[in-house]
Amino acid sequence: MKKFVAAFAASAAGLLMTAALAAPMTVTSPNAATLPKNAPILIQWTAATPGWEWFEVTPWQVTPSAVPLTGLAAGNNIGHVTVTLPSSFACDPNHSYKFRVKLTINMQADPMAFETADSAPFRLTCAGIHPSDSSTLGRPVAIGGMSAVGLLTPMDRLTVNKRIINNTKYPTPRTSFQVKIDCEPSGPHTVVTLTPPTTPQQIVSVPVSDKCTITEIPPPTPPKPCKWLTTYPDGQVADKPGSTRPVVNELKCEG
Repeated sequence: MKKFVAAFAASAAGLLMTAALAAPMTVTSPNAATLPKNAPILIQWTAATPGWEWFEVTPWQVTPSAVPLTGLAAGNNIGHVTVTLPSSFACDPNHSYKFRVKLTINMQADPMAFETADSAPFRLTCAGIHPSDSSTLGRPVAIGGMSAVGLLTPMDRLTVNKRIINNTKYPTPRTSFQVKIDCEPSGPHTVVTLTPPTTPQQIVSVPVSDKCTITEIPPPTPPKPCKWLTTYPDGQVADKPGSTRPVVNELKCEG
């Protein structure tokens, strides 16, 4: 028993040392002392450990007291997002603000499994915004082929999963399948990769009011005399919160 306790203590100490040696998560942008309220703001971060799939960004008021503000941006973790504060954002030039970035495995992860970091404090230029700029609420900002929406846009998830059917005498080809996702009017317009059995599904962050269409990009042609037949049992359009759309590939072979 003593040996077991000693081994457990040594293992725990090793984990603590590893955690202590790991570089902390950092938010590298924004790092300016003052930011314009009515312009896109780039938020960038570097995680201390790999594997985080999902991010959430929440604006905080730092002074006179630290309180989280309503609204956030969320999506697949690509290390950065661009947001636009809407005209309804309660801005005070005498207060300091910051962005808090939270990374998790996915939307359904254990709340204990996360990593957070804050941006450097900044102040906002709170001059009045021209009425024509009020349309920035919820509009997307393109980022390297993906898009993110304004802080107060309600977000939901679209799940795309892959099913393979093979009733032939031939072995199932091992390949990856790419599915294009187009959501209107806000985006995203992106492509997810499904590789059964290791990665049979992907979860994409989408605005709740968008209509999303999924389309599989033609997969690699299997060896002769076979081919893939692609079907969408629940349709290609998702326009309800929390939708799941399966994409089925059936192996068809002649002879």
